[in-house]
Amino acid sequence: VDLDCGGGRECTVGEECQQFVQEKTKLSSLPRNSNAYKEKLKEMESLVCNKKLKTVCCHKESGDGEMVDLDCGGGRECTVGEECQQFVQEKTKLSSLPRNSNAYKEKLKEMESLVCNKKL
Repeated sequence: VDLDCGGGRECTVGEECQQFVQEKTKLSSLPRNSNAYKEKLKEMESLVCNKKLKTVCCHKESGDGEMVDLDCGGGRECTVGEECQQFVQEKTKLSSLPRNSNAYKEKLKEMESLVCNKKL
């Protein structure tokens, strides 16, 4: 069954998706019994759009290999982080949290999920 990828992504053979291959490399470098491994594996499994065909949701690329901006949804627009008032506010909150705390890690993860184009 194909999953609708949405958000500027398309269902692509896993080995043809640069981002997926990079994440797979990261996964293989982690200890198998670690929480980081389990989290990365869960994240990668969520990208599978057709298990039988071994396809994953992959960010579309333009002809020159540049990443296409994601459709953020919810009436939001992909902009440079420092130009986004919400991002600046969240960054301020993050900087006030102790770096090794769970709250810091959760806030960082939340902020990373808002990134729609790492090249901007």
